[in-house]
Amino acid sequence: MSVDLLDYYQKRLAEIPTCKYVNLSCEVDYPAISYNIHSFGDERGERSLQTLQWDKAAGVDAFFSFDTSGIVEYPKEFEHTKCQFLLNALGSLDRFSLLENGSIGDGWFERDTFLLRLYLSPDVTRGLMEQMKSARNFDDHRKKFSIRFDLFDVARRDQRVSYSICRVYCFP
Repeated sequence: MSVDLLDYYQKRLAEIPTCKYVNLSCEVDYPAISYNIHSFGDERGERSLQTLQWDKAAGVDAFFSFDTSGIVEYPKEFEHTKCQFLLNALGSLDRFSLLENGSIGDGWFERDTFLLRLYLSPDVTRGLMEQMKSARNFDDHRKKFSIRFDLFDVARRDQRVSYSICRVYCFP
């Protein structure tokens, strides 16, 4: 990849100081969606961040999850770069700590691939799935759907450039 995400982000901030995020539009495959329910289990004994999250979820983490992949369509500097989109990969409890920081997901850019992870409640996920469904109904022959992620807090950490996700747009 000839363009570094951090360099692109810093250049964009210099050009438009009021714009604090990068728009990343992708076209990804329609995923197979699974529904999972995890119980509080044996976490009741100690008071940790995880048990506080379990308390917020009333002891049960019910969530939809999927993993899909595709390519970046925008910005032009990253066109045709691979992307992997994960929704609630290991559960949705991380959404509580992310929301406190103003984000709904995170990820990183490494070896010419964007990893995009979202952590959403069942209600919010249902809305996303409805939009994906309407996009597919709009054109039955499409194998992919378009989705845009707004990335912020872009920084180099170790060997990769990581970021937070603050907004997602799904459109036909």
